[in-house]
Amino acid sequence: MSEGDAPGPYVFFGDAGEIPLLDRPDNVALEYRLSMLAGDGDLVVLGSDRNVAFEEYKASVLNLGQCRYLPVRGRENGRHVPVHIRCLNDVAAFDALAGFVSAAGGVTLVPHIATGAIWALARKLARDTGKTVHVAGPPPAVTRFANDKMCFSELVRALFGPYSGMSEVSAHGMAALVGRVREMARGCDKIVLKLPSSAGSAGNFPIFSNDVVALSPMALWTYLQRLIGQVVMPPEFPMIVQVWENNVLSSPSVQLWIPRPEAGDPVIEGLFEQVLTGAGGQFAGARPLPGDHPRIADLCHEGAMLGLALQAMGYFGRCSFDAVLTGDSIETAALHWIECNGRWGGVSVPMTLLNRLFGEEGPPSYAIMHNFGQGGGVAGFADGLEVLGDLIWRPGRDTGIIFNTPSGFEAGTSFHFVALASSDEAATDLADAMNRRLAPGANPP
Repeated sequence: MSEGDAPGPYVFFGDAGEIPLLDRPDNVALEYRLSMLAGDGDLVVLGSDRNVAFEEYKASVLNLGQCRYLPVRGRENGRHVPVHIRCLNDVAAFDALAGFVSAAGGVTLVPHIATGAIWALARKLARDTGKTVHVAGPPPAVTRFANDKMCFSELVRALFGPYSGMSEVSAHGMAALVGRVREMARGCDKIVLKLPSSAGSAGNFPIFSNDVVALSPMALWTYLQRLIGQVVMPPEFPMIVQVWENNVLSSPSVQLWIPRPEAGDPVIEGLFEQVLTGAGGQFAGARPLPGDHPRIADLCHEGAMLGLALQAMGYFGRCSFDAVLTGDSIETAALHWIECNGRWGGVSVPMTLLNRLFGEEGPPSYAIMHNFGQGGGVAGFADGLEVLGDLIWRPGRDTGIIFNTPSGFEAGTSFHFVALASSDEAATDLADAMNRRLAPGANPP
């Protein structure tokens, strides 16, 4: 058992349930996202029901190869248990997985995020089968460091100085949180509370200063408990109290692959502009940064330094860094690094998929769409493909829609897809056309 990857099949675990606040039933559909990287002979382990129509779409429309699927169903004590933990605890699931490892002569486990549980599973598989099992991710302690927003802020300030991160303080209990919020709210229009170990906006609690600045300490205590209690109860600590920047001009993301040191330096594979919506800055998609963006050199230089720092700590695998540019113009804006995503995500998977589909020539213009539109007009994924018809991308085309998950159809929620088009405007038009066709009561073309 070791870090890295090796010849032989891959075993993919797309369950993100170990990330705090992402263990909800509505995230189950995202399990299929990581399976977009699987190919001939690989195994995809699912903690939910299979979606055969989506699997056939991947194999026959996208030509991604014939992989195998291992569904591991069941919830323990009425709560979601990540599928790789279920594989450790369920004899039938572990035996099926061990049989695949034995027949393959060794595998590489590819988790959404490399926690201690996936390493424990790799250790048990290697011990029981006598085969070599690799994990395509960093050791658990390095994973925790990379995904902790407080640790990342400390790393950013150590590398680039005290003003390279957002203005923030930490609180380790409710009394401290009340004091930090009272103090910070007096000096800005809006603040945000963040759980350091959660992903993206899932643990963000935005607060307008005018709503709290005049409250007594006891009233503020009650206000904060009610706010946080809507998502997590009792409140978890430590918690970050951060100034919410009003003059954000851009929200760039730097996508890296960090190899083992003997294989070379971290590789920046993509620069993206993120689309954020809602009061909490929810991720809604991304587009590649244009080649003439004036801050590409700064993003690449500092992103590479952050990647080298993580590599020196023992990090291996997929990683991305999110930032904001604040000020009066992009050219002179301050670059503030917000968080590290030490895992696969909503940008890195589609980016890697498109590189795989289009090879050395690279993909045409595209936009990654997340939480765009609503399902409800068709019964399922297969029906949706039939209705969309000519809007679906197929090999040889430069335009069309590629679905990353079946969620908008099967779960009745928003869609996750890539729109390939000639421009950002054309990509939005394509997404709008998709929604019109899938809307309840729409007439098929």
